[in-house]
Amino acid sequence: MKMPEPVAWTLTEELSKRETTTRAHLWFTNPVNCMWTPLYDKQALVDLLEAAAVECESRQTPNTGSVAILNGAADAIRSMKEKL
Repeated sequence: MKMPEPVAWTLTEELSKRETTTRAHLWFTNPVNCMWTPLYDKQALVDLLEAAAVECESRQTPNTGSVAILNGAADAIRSMKEKL
């Protein structure tokens, strides 16, 4: 599953303090530093969640408990997508 390109980055410390993005520092080129957290647009998140749900469904092994577990995971991921 390929990750989408972030639209910006913000300091992880500011997210931890629950700063809003209107008050947080933003950076628009990859800072290549673990102190920064990538930010994605809504469509990128929707696409990523759908890809994750499809990945869960593709990993099922027939006639095992994995079918129920992975179907449940796919349903949970899709419900997160609906809440965006």
